[in-house]
Amino acid sequence: MKLRTLTVEKSISSTEHALDVVLSALQAWPHWEEIGAVAKKEYGLSEERYNELLPEYQRFMALIILGHHGLGMFSAAIDQIWHSHILSTHRYEDFCMKLHGQMIHHIPQLTAKAQNMCTVCQSCKGCNARCENCQANCKSGEAPSHDSAEYFRDAYTVAYGRLPDSLWNLPVADGTTA
Repeated sequence: MKLRTLTVEKSISSTEHALDVVLSALQAWPHWEEIGAVAKKEYGLSEERYNELLPEYQRFMALIILGHHGLGMFSAAIDQIWHSHILSTHRYEDFCMKLHGQMIHHIPQLTAKAQNMCTVCQSCKGCNARCENCQANCKSGEAPSHDSAEYFRDAYTVAYGRLPDSLWNLPVADGTTA
């Protein structure tokens, strides 16, 4: 029993270490000032506001780099930084390739149902009966999707603790935002 406890503690410790390493690499990326200039030009973000939002954008990207693919973006303000980053295509490609090894695709925050997509695996569009990929009933909608608020909330709180509600607009059970 003691060995199992030690293994779990080691696993948690290595996960925290991986998060620290990824966040440090993201923060050290040398082109954040240029992305801030794009955010100012395209969205009118002041330097102060950009500097307030940037750490949350970096935390969001760290979650993706650590394997939380398809995370929904639940902040219009932080999404402006992502858009500013993408608009600097050569910098965005450099960032993605150096820090993730592949492009990180921006997924618009639309529900699977709104996109007429399989609500279970989100792989096929327009199917009526069974998904060719996961063989699920495509119209069931019971399984949580990776772009769901619950998936984002869980990933964020496990990694960083409590969400700063003033920056993230997550829907709650009744459909409103928290």
